[in-house]
Amino acid sequence: MQHRIVLKILGVLLTLFSTTQIPPILVALLYGETSVYSFLISGVFTFFAGMLCWLPVRHFHNELRFRDGFMIVVLFWTVLTSFGSLPFLTSPEVQI
Repeated sequence: MQHRIVLKILGVLLTLFSTTQIPPILVALLYGETSVYSFLISGVFTFFAGMLCWLPVRHFHNELRFRDGFMIVVLFWTVLTSFGSLPFLTSPEVQI
């Protein structure tokens, strides 16, 4: 298995996923919600985590194999749910 190609693609996907925090930030600003900070923190943290995964292996080029594709899918679904829960974990309105 090629760990560098998996890390590179996972970093790109996380960086792209961080842009999904922009619409909730805009809506929270429009309605004057206090949850704007939790979405902002989540988006910035997700962006930097994606860049941290991508930057060390950005120049690595190789063919993607089936095993690597399966690992990317499994890791992305796991990582996506973890980073997707960050606005709920950082929001002062949500009590755990």
